[in-house]
Amino acid sequence: MSKDTILIVDDIETNRIILENILQDKYEIVQAGSGIDAAALMLSGEVLPSIVLLDIMMPEMDGYEVLELMKSNNETMKIPVLFITAADSETNESKGLSLGAVDYISKPFNPEVVKVRVANHLKLRHYSESLEQMVKEKTSELVRTKEKILETMANIIEYRDLESGHHVKRTSELTRALVDFLYLNKYKRRYIDDEDHDTIIKAVPLHDIGKISIPDNILLKPGPLTKEEFEIIKTHTSIGSDIIKEMIEEDETRYLDYCYNICRYH
Repeated sequence: MSKDTILIVDDIETNRIILENILQDKYEIVQAGSGIDAAALMLSGEVLPSIVLLDIMMPEMDGYEVLELMKSNNETMKIPVLFITAADSETNESKGLSLGAVDYISKPFNPEVVKVRVANHLKLRHYSESLEQMVKEKTSELVRTKEKILETMANIIEYRDLESGHHVKRTSELTRALVDFLYLNKYKRRYIDDEDHDTIIKAVPLHDIGKISIPDNILLKPGPLTKEEFEIIKTHTSIGSDIIKEMIEEDETRYLDYCYNICRYH
């Protein structure tokens, strides 16, 4: 198992050496002698530490500025920051915590306190990452279940409506031709990206799932529909989209959004 990496940022070399000596037995240590150097290391991706020990008072770019820069970047915003500060700097502590620092390490350094605080915040970070991964996995599992439900409903429609099997196939083929054209030509950047291309084609067979609510005497009628029957058959668009809307939750994949729009507006 690889060691966690700690980035120590302080313009005073003695402080960096002391902290490295305290922590080097358990962690990989990277040093930066200025806020500018620390920001460059992280934002370039050269170093993405598990935690940062960050001095506040530094020339050119102080610790607050480094922290604000980290919080504005997706790659660094979740990295825990422990500020290095003088023991009597209550005002500094308040400001740092409000900007997103997780804790403080006071000078002069108490080795045991440094070790415990670093270890505790690394445990919290790893625990948080584990929870996020579990949520992602459960969300993906739920989305796959919803997709299966919708696909099953589409199959039911295909069996109910004698025309649906050929209709679904033709609609899918025509959609693929249209999406391929948009994807390969000048409309690509405006409308279609790599994920859209496959997702739209995958969603199209579900456009008629609302027909599950249409009475058989209308759905299977061999002759022309009356005006009243046609009004009923048209409701399958809103019914289908309502079914899908009940399944859509915040931050889910584009698939269900496309299913909804295709059902509602085709």
